Amino acid sequence: MNFQFLFEKLESSNEYADFMKENPEAYLTSGFFVLDIENKGTAKEVNQYTLDFFSLTKNPDELGKWWSFQFQKEGVKLTPLNKIEDKNVEIPDFIKNPSKITAKSTIEFDEIQRLIQEEMDKKYITNKIQKILMVLQKQSDSDLVEKYVCTVFISGLGLLKVIIEDANDGGGKVVFFEKKSFFDMMRKK
Repeated sequence: MNFQFLFEKLESSNEYADFMKENPEAYLTSGFFVLDIENKGTAKEVNQYTLDFFSLTKNPDELGKWWSFQFQKEGVKLTPLNKIEDKNVEIPDFIKNPSKITAKSTIEFDEIQRLIQEEMDKKYITNKIQKILMVLQKQSDSDLVEKYVCTVFISGLGLLKVIIEDANDGGGKVVFFEKKSFFDMMRKK
């Protein structure tokens, strides 16, 4: 499975057609995916796939609107996302006006797992991958390629932060890799 497959599935849904009629200015900003590697192929497997859209409001003092399409067994479900109401909260630019993504990513999710495993092997990390949280996005409009920003849960209470550039040709390249543990994070506080 890959992002392109999910986007094509979304485009063929009635929910998406109705949404785009009502919100023609909305654009795709990110994909969020949870891959349950530990329980892959079992009844307990809990993968999640979500594509997020954004549109500016006509009032420049208001934040834009966010929507999320969640893929479920029954089909696609559209969920409007909550607005930030607290005026004292500093809102980052990437939330006020997020970058568009192309919806052309063809790298297979299994390939992302393979790239992460290869990098673990190079660094002699023997823990097992349990779950991968991935966000496909552009960090800014000046980014030429989209990136999968991954948080990888591994056995032994370990975490990996991995960034994979998407070549849009079915391949990818690890551009950042860092190992942490829950204990490291607890010690910093």
